[in-house]
Amino acid sequence: MYVITNVDAALDVGGGRAGVGAVVRNDRGVPIFAAGVCLIGVADVEIVEATAIYKGLKFAVDRHLLFCSLC
Repeated sequence: MYVITNVDAALDVGGGRAGVGAVVRNDRGVPIFAAGVCLIGVADVEIVEATAIYKGLKFAVDRHLLFCSLC
């Protein structure tokens, strides 16, 4: 079995707020879990997108799904 981690981020530049989320699916495309995090005091879209990738992988690793593919 393998899992796919999908991540996304949204940034409110003027407000300095962002949200990042991740969905982990099994090899049949069935969601295993999803999570989201709010970030405060950010203004750089590259940092927010990188945080989304990091958090998505961390969510999967913390649940012992060590072999993840980012899509």
